[in-house]
Amino acid sequence: MLNEKWFLESVENDIDGLAEIQKRICVSMEQLEIEGKYEKKEAAVKHHFEYVRVAIKLLTEDLGLYGVNDHLRDLLKMLRVIAEPAPYLKVFIPVIREKNEEWCDVIEKENDILVNRIQKLELKISKKNSHLSIDQKNMNNKDVPDQPQLETPPSLTVPPTNSQGNLEQVENSLVTSVPEMNFEINGQDSLEDLRQKFFMNLEKSLHQQNQQFTKCFFDGEATYLQSDNDLSNYKIVKNGYEFETQVKDFETIFLVESTEGLKMTVPKIDFDNLSEYVGKPDEKQTMIDCTRKRVQKEFSPPEFVERKSMMLHLRKFFDSKLEEISKKLENTEVSEEMKNDLNLEKKKIEERVQKLPKHDKYLIVSMAGSFCNVHIDFSATSVFYHVIVGKKIFYVAERTEENFEIYRKYEENRLTIETWIGKDLKDEWERIEINAGQTAFIPAGFLHMVFTPENSIVIGGNFLQEEFLKSHFKLTRFEDELVRREIQRKEEAFQDFWNAIFCYVKNIFIPKVKNDGYPLTVETTDRISLFINELENGGKAEWYSLTEKEEILQNLRSLTSTSTSHIDSLKRPTPSNSETNDDDESILSKKQKLCESSQS
Repeated sequence: MLNEKWFLESVENDIDGLAEIQKRICVSMEQLEIEGKYEKKEAAVKHHFEYVRVAIKLLTEDLGLYGVNDHLRDLLKMLRVIAEPAPYLKVFIPVIREKNEEWCDVIEKENDILVNRIQKLELKISKKNSHLSIDQKNMNNKDVPDQPQLETPPSLTVPPTNSQGNLEQVENSLVTSVPEMNFEINGQDSLEDLRQKFFMNLEKSLHQQNQQFTKCFFDGEATYLQSDNDLSNYKIVKNGYEFETQVKDFETIFLVESTEGLKMTVPKIDFDNLSEYVGKPDEKQTMIDCTRKRVQKEFSPPEFVERKSMMLHLRKFFDSKLEEISKKLENTEVSEEMKNDLNLEKKKIEERVQKLPKHDKYLIVSMAGSFCNVHIDFSATSVFYHVIVGKKIFYVAERTEENFEIYRKYEENRLTIETWIGKDLKDEWERIEINAGQTAFIPAGFLHMVFTPENSIVIGGNFLQEEFLKSHFKLTRFEDELVRREIQRKEEAFQDFWNAIFCYVKNIFIPKVKNDGYPLTVETTDRISLFINELENGGKAEWYSLTEKEEILQNLRSLTSTSTSHIDSLKRPTPSNSETNDDDESILSKKQKLCESSQS
């Protein structure tokens, strides 16, 4: 059974973490320059930070006296209901932001982290509670005297929230019992002792039957796998509107609870009609399918992906070209010779479209107990991932150079290495549970593993982004090397990566830079240089001849030289009106003298 002592210590540590965030927020508040707006500052402190402090104090006392029971859960929920909408901050911060930009950003970020941690603690407690029998739950709440209540500040109106409904949905979908761990648990074991035993058992079973590894993983992942470090690799937002507001540079993972505002079309698939989408039950199917016409037709990615995906931009470009050609062919005044040329161009484009990578839309069907080992998605693509039916559990590790080097070592020796990379990264893992109806957005380069506790149907996609070009090129070169050394299969890599990049640069990037005008931004200049450096030494790209590739590179180089010439022309001093007039007068006088001399 789950270790009760460790669980209480873990919850206590989480509550202490909330207190530390609250202290940091208060320190930041003290740095603000107010100028006659003290009343608003006092209101914000009273309604938010003081309220949070009292709530955390009650949580600590309640946990020490009574453990984890319904009352503690109610206190925690009340704290989230107050902290999540943050109406006091939304009123206060805009008033003083102009002179406090940096500190306001810190306060808002810390409050987002606070809400995120509260949500995660709620899920942890709800999952633990779902493991208990009804008798055990009643025992936890038995003979508990009246406990102090946390009341909403009377002057504060809290906007309605549907978070409780989402929480109940999570609780109802969780399993009702957990199998016994298949390693011995000593009552005196520390958290670190228990985690070490868990990871050793996982590592041992990894090289035995897959079912044994899966059973071990399922038995203990929720309790022992997540790092005890202060991690914050993902944010939970209610819908697409909140996601679009907060995504900014897309540096963190987002879990979006509702598809509202994502502008994504989700096909109505379930296990009853699944065969209509993937074929007959007796046909052999791949787990991931990104070519089925019905899925392609009924599924459109979120607007964010449409906006960011390099390959989707390329596909739209070719679609518009084909539409343009079709209109010309319908013109009765077009000559036969021109029609032949147009048909040849159309055929060439259609062949190119057919070869374009199809990773931006896929359908995944996986059975309960499925496990995908630690990896970075091919070419370090970004990912969106929507669960239609079932549930997925991701464990993610931050994309640091140290973590990548660990990954590199394991991938290079994956055929012979006997240790498990998950163990080497045991202090990095953060758990993300994606339930039916929720969507995850994962930026390029995050290490992750995926466990499927229930039969599941997922739609999603991988996409390249200009913002993450360095990561895309870095991992692609590494994967090319693995393929060359026959450590990795070619089919596991991004389809036609180098061809697609040349095609994108020629048809999308260069025209876009020219249309944006000059001077170029630093960001654009960096991307031009990166494209040049990588494509000069790129991998195989058979879509273009050597001459055509050199022409594309030359056009890239000309972008920077044109920008330099433009900047130089701007720096060159412009003659003043008086200088111009003087020059004009001197020219006239010279002409007069010439006339006089000629007459003489």
